[in-house]
Amino acid sequence: MITESTARRIAYAYAEITAATELLETIVAAEAAREDPDFRDAFGRRRNNLQLGVPTGTGGHRLMDVAPLLARVIIEAHLAEQRAQIAALSELARTELGGIQS
Repeated sequence: MITESTARRIAYAYAEITAATELLETIVAAEAAREDPDFRDAFGRRRNNLQLGVPTGTGGHRLMDVAPLLARVIIEAHLAEQRAQIAALSELARTELGGIQS
């Protein structure tokens, strides 16, 4: 049986891919239209840049006002890393299942 930890890590990686892909699509579409990306905060206000970070209460770490061009590079690298993690975790899941091949 696949462990809860492995299943959780796979699900988290897929959630990261979904979120990153949505951001990347917004950036790419804006670049194609030669416009600023339409990023909105929780209050619906338009923001020109992104915040990247670890939201852990008042002691969180974040970068403020990351330009879309730089954010695109970071998001693409993050996507590649998450896909690699899914590949590795899939191998781990196969091992946990006793070597069953798909």
